[in-house]
Amino acid sequence: MIEKIKRIIEKFHNNNYECFIVGGYVRDQFLNKPSKDIDLTTNAKIDDIINLFKVDYKITTVNSDFKVVIIDNEIEIATYRKDTYFGKSDKNCKIEETKTIQEDLSRRDLTINSIAFCPFTKIVIDPFDGVDDIKNRIIKFTGDPSKRIYEDPCRILRACRFLSKIKGKFENNTFMALKKFSYLVNEIKPERINKEIWNSLTYSKPSIFFQALHDIGALQYIIPELDDCYGHPHGRFHTEDVWEHSMIVGDSISSKNQLLRLVGYLHDIGKPLSWKINNDGSFKGHEKTGAVLIENVLFQLKFSKKDIAFATALTKLHMRSAGSKMTKRGIKNTLKKIKLSNIDYRDWLRLKIADCKGNLKKPNYSINHIKGIINNIQNILYQPFSIKDLKINAITIMKTFNLTPGPIIGNILNQLLYNVLIFPELNDPETLIKLTALKLKHNINCLKA
Repeated sequence: MIEKIKRIIEKFHNNNYECFIVGGYVRDQFLNKPSKDIDLTTNAKIDDIINLFKVDYKITTVNSDFKVVIIDNEIEIATYRKDTYFGKSDKNCKIEETKTIQEDLSRRDLTINSIAFCPFTKIVIDPFDGVDDIKNRIIKFTGDPSKRIYEDPCRILRACRFLSKIKGKFENNTFMALKKFSYLVNEIKPERINKEIWNSLTYSKPSIFFQALHDIGALQYIIPELDDCYGHPHGRFHTEDVWEHSMIVGDSISSKNQLLRLVGYLHDIGKPLSWKINNDGSFKGHEKTGAVLIENVLFQLKFSKKDIAFATALTKLHMRSAGSKMTKRGIKNTLKKIKLSNIDYRDWLRLKIADCKGNLKKPNYSINHIKGIINNIQNILYQPFSIKDLKINAITIMKTFNLTPGPIIGNILNQLLYNVLIFPELNDPETLIKLTALKLKHNINCLKA
């Protein structure tokens, strides 16, 4: 990819144009992090860009207000531009061409995102000292922080997200502006909030993102149920408060499973309300309360029905026991509920392990303990739990015995399930057909009697 970029930039220079890599790729290079998206900006006009590359590359253009050229479906090239905002939305913005790379960089949100680099000339353009801010891990707005926020309040979330990405700290004026205008997150569309949260879950410590949102006073507007966990007493079984526990749990889950990780941060949001309702210093029923709350939170943030169902079910199930010495009946009960909720038992177990790590008063599950749980589960994992798990179904029975739909079919299936719950080895098609024949004969005899 980078070799193609160099060839493209070289072609610009050979035709007397400037061209720079800008944005996330440049920032991530200074952070020594991989980056896939490469954006270019140039003083060439849109028609000039198309004419330069239309012979050797696949060219497409996007955007109606300000054209951007995309080469080979992967490299975006735009003419230097400036933005004129009319307040509180990325949509309330007029985009126009401008003449210099400095003006183009001045339109960007954070100093660490306002750096340009030309691999052909080796020139770095850094008018806002973004490179130093990257080295010192400082999050600072480009120009006037208040103006940057008012132009697009989603920059509040972006500032917190990039703080988490670089594990840094806010520059003082930026922090003060974020606190002053945190209420403007109410102006952000839920879809954009969803995207910022989702992106933060790919970092090594998303808890920094949530902590920053709390510190500036924005979390109370986005997920007030999580904000209520901050500093909340956690009872005699914990030394950490509910917030600290939730952050450890979420951080302990792999970034490869973003949705499960989000459940980790939110799984105990029912505790403050349950504490209040119970009025006895306990969190009894918090998993059910939390399931209702998490369903509402994710619905408001425009998560899909599938994701909401997963998060709700897992929250409701997270208090089910995971002891390696559980009885066969207890494990079967838990697995049945997990399966009926369309949850992969491995996700349930991952949350249980992380939940244990979040309790600083108790030791973590040992490797042997986890192996014991897995062995117990796998020993009965493929045993049937419902009629759907039988190796034959209603259609098979009706075709085999020339029957029409009716109550007798359901009765037979329930009788078969009862048998295989006791003797799982009976659950194969041939055996179940034989059992069905016997049960049909028995039912007919009963009717004659």
